[in-house]
Amino acid sequence: METRCIVVGLLNTCKVFNDELLEQKLENVKYKVIATTEQTKDQMIDSINGCEVLFGDTPIIQPLIPQLPNSVKWVQFTYAGLDGLFKYYKETPNAPAWNIQYTRMGDTYALPIAEYVLGAVIALERDFKDMFKLQAAKKWADFDGYIMYMTKPRPLNSLTAGILGTGNIGSKIAELLKAVGMRVIGFKNRKVIRNDGPFNKLYYPENLDEFLASCDFICNILPSTPSTLGLLSEKRLKVCKSRKPAFINVGRGSILDEESLIQALTNGWISKAFLDVLPEEPLPPSSKLWEMNNVVITPHVSGPLFKGQTTSVFKENLELYAQGKPLNFQVNPSSECY
Repeated sequence: METRCIVVGLLNTCKVFNDELLEQKLENVKYKVIATTEQTKDQMIDSINGCEVLFGDTPIIQPLIPQLPNSVKWVQFTYAGLDGLFKYYKETPNAPAWNIQYTRMGDTYALPIAEYVLGAVIALERDFKDMFKLQAAKKWADFDGYIMYMTKPRPLNSLTAGILGTGNIGSKIAELLKAVGMRVIGFKNRKVIRNDGPFNKLYYPENLDEFLASCDFICNILPSTPSTLGLLSEKRLKVCKSRKPAFINVGRGSILDEESLIQALTNGWISKAFLDVLPEEPLPPSSKLWEMNNVVITPHVSGPLFKGQTTSVFKENLELYAQGKPLNFQVNPSSECY
């Protein structure tokens, strides 16, 4: 009996993914590279016809979903966050292709994002931004500055970090922060029966204020969903004014609007912010955040693409798919949750 060949369409702007898969081909799998820039939408649909599986970037595949050919049975996205997909589902809920399988990247970004957060904690606590300014000005710290840099930092093992989001990425962040002695608490948006994992304590929506008031550092890793939209906006962060925690955002910028963030920083409810995601990306030059001394901004790069990791997640799922087994990191577009 002839073995079935699975045709996989590759729709990646990052050509490294295609190269890695083509270098290590799996048996009974045929890869088809789909041009993502030189073709019109209709031409891309024609190119996809005959593919059973798609592997690619969410912004590329998402607009094609209402017209996906019947041959497509499963889509593996290269993104971990799929809030744009949930929004698009609401606009086209009756498209037949919403009934196929969708999976996202899972553990791939956990370690690099956790390393970014640990670096941010140290950079904020040691005032690296101020020292970079001195270096740029070719200026050695004066005596008062030297005393401040030597006496202001607190030992990390005396501090509490609060992680908004306790999934794979949030748990990895907790592991790294606990490895340097920090106490780590977690905020979970839904109550489930589970142990606390790497967290010293878990909090839920009814205890959000208590959670925020207990932190020296607050790190957000929550996705953008109706329940997280504006979760920290308006005067929510006022409860932090006693400990004045630093805020690190590697989740989604929609957790609080820019005006609320600036208000919290200006009023001293939070002391500093280290932002890899923002309500509007790219952040416009007119934003006041660019000019704030207590803000560090990076261009959504906390989860770099470590060689081989993204494609390994896909290949593992591809083997499960070929065997008819449940796939890892499945997403139901109608549920708006992971």
